[in-house]
Amino acid sequence: MELIVRLDEWFDKKLEGLSCSRDTRAYVSGVLTKYRFSRDDMSRSSIVLSFADAKLSGKFEEYQKIGDWVLFVSAFHPKSIKEHKKIIHDIGTMSYVACHKIMMGKWPVYEELSQKFPHLIREIANVFNDVRSSANGE
Repeated sequence: MELIVRLDEWFDKKLEGLSCSRDTRAYVSGVLTKYRFSRDDMSRSSIVLSFADAKLSGKFEEYQKIGDWVLFVSAFHPKSIKEHKKIIHDIGTMSYVACHKIMMGKWPVYEELSQKFPHLIREIANVFNDVRSSANGE
């Protein structure tokens, strides 16, 4: 059994092969770390209605919360969104597009997340499926 002292470092190491910039990988590691004890849990919320609310308010934080939640749930709980995966991934992508626009392109991480979102989700899910399989002795 592997002892994990710093979860953020563990995520960063596991995601070393992710096809994105170092900054985006660090952001993804941060998102995954954040959701271990997060008050940003959206599991009981409608992602569609949350996105509609974000569009009405235009608040960066709301778009970021949605994109981050979709990233997390897609990586660790893909079965929970299986039925509506396409629309949920589209909303995650659009949320990061909105973040990029609100930031006026000053932080390229959101642009990269919006452009590579479905691909990154698959890569991340594969990494952690491999980790779960090896932990289960498969």
